[in-house]
Amino acid sequence: MTQMPLTLAQIKTWIGKMKVILLSLCIFSLSLLGAEPKVVSLDKIEYRNKSGSHLVYIANQDTPFTGIAVSFFANGQKRKELTYKNGKSDGLSSGWFKNGKKSWERNYKEGMYDGLVAFWYESGQNKMVSNYKNGQHHGLWTKWYENGQIKGTGNHEEGSQHEHWVGWYDNGRLRDEVYYNGGLMERAIVWKPDGKKCPVTKIEAGSGVMVGYNQDGTEFGRFTYEKGEFSHWKLSSRSSP
Repeated sequence: MTQMPLTLAQIKTWIGKMKVILLSLCIFSLSLLGAEPKVVSLDKIEYRNKSGSHLVYIANQDTPFTGIAVSFFANGQKRKELTYKNGKSDGLSSGWFKNGKKSWERNYKEGMYDGLVAFWYESGQNKMVSNYKNGQHHGLWTKWYENGQIKGTGNHEEGSQHEHWVGWYDNGRLRDEVYYNGGLMERAIVWKPDGKKCPVTKIEAGSGVMVGYNQDGTEFGRFTYEKGEFSHWKLSSRSSP
């Protein structure tokens, strides 16, 4: 009986399964040698609460884990790669979509975000990029629509929104400009998707009302600020800007 040749899809699936099997064998071999593996399967680690902080351990071990934990999709594509040092996230951790494209990247230092954090759409288009310092937003923040149009950008300073922030609609028209000082809103200007200036938005010296619009021009909600701080809102629809 003549055996039919494997299809390209079947070959890719077989290679993916072999990757997972070989990784497991490597980890098992290291364990037999008495050495803590530097790369482990994500399902082999666990979180424990020690002295008020959650640390990562390999099951049945008493020393906080230092190394890389990985997981894979069924097709063999890597799904997550998480880096730990002394039981805490430390260094670069990454995630992927099933199609192999990068989903996210996060930089950590002693368990806190520190450095660049980025997200992508499944198409590969940028979704969001932000900078952190000691677990707080610090530096430039930028977000995009899936069509590639920038959605908003601004700066943080030690966790607070700072200075000039700008937002756009997915058609490329300006949506709003907001000015902050030390995390407190000072003033805001809003435009409708057709380019007309919003006649209702009025924030002066940090107090007043700011209107949000949906992409189709309908009103999303009204947001009230008092002395630079958000006070309350009233939603007009369930859609978001």
